[in-house]
Amino acid sequence: MKRQEWREAQKAVLPTIARLLHGRVKTDKDGQVVMVGGYTKYGAHSEQELGGEALWHYWGKIVETLYDGTCVWNPELSLADQLKEMAEPVVDEAVKVYRSRLKEEERLGIDSTPVDFDVDWLGEEEGDPSAMLGMTEGLLGMTNAVETTDDVRHMKWEAICEAADGDAELEAFVQATGESQTMQEVNEQLGLKGDDRDRLLKRLKRRVEKKLPYG
Repeated sequence: MKRQEWREAQKAVLPTIARLLHGRVKTDKDGQVVMVGGYTKYGAHSEQELGGEALWHYWGKIVETLYDGTCVWNPELSLADQLKEMAEPVVDEAVKVYRSRLKEEERLGIDSTPVDFDVDWLGEEEGDPSAMLGMTEGLLGMTNAVETTDDVRHMKWEAICEAADGDAELEAFVQATGESQTMQEVNEQLGLKGDDRDRLLKRLKRRVEKKLPYG
C-alpha cells in the first residue's frame, strides 16, 4: 500500500479511537496530533496500563491486528474503513482484559486503585458540558493517589463513563458531552427537550452510586 494511503487512513482512524475513549483529536502548535479529553489518566486506557499514550497505542494495535491473522480483510472496504471497523473490537478487548484482571485482584483480596466517590457533584455545575457533569475540583476523594486538579477531573470522567457503560442513551449523552463545547450542542446533537437532561443526570447519578465502594 502507498504511504499516502496509510497517512489518509491514520487521519481517518485516530478520531474514531479518540471517540471510543470519550475524547477528541486536535493538532497542536507543533503539528502533532494529540487527544483532548478522554478517560486515560487511570484505568484500562491509562499510560501505566498500556505502556504508552492510549491514542497511539491503539493505533499500533489496530495496525498489528491487520497483519497478525486475526483480521478478516473485506475487499470492499478502503484501508481507512477497514481500520475504523477494527478500532472498537481492539479497544473493547483491552477493557475486557483490564476488567478481568480487576476481578482476579478482587478474588485475591487486592485493591490496586481504591477510590471513594462523593457523587453530590453530578449535575451541580452549569455552563460548559464538562462542568455540567461535575468535572470540578475538590469534590472527589481519592486514596493512594496524588489529588491534583487534573487527577480529580480524570477520575470523575472515568467514573461517569464507566457508569454509563451498557446504557445506550446514557452512553450517547456522555459521549456528546465529552465532544461538545456547549450544552446547546449536546441538546441539538441528541434532540434533548424539556426535562430530558435532568432525567438523564438522575439516572446517571444512580448508576454511579451503585459503583461506589459503600453503595
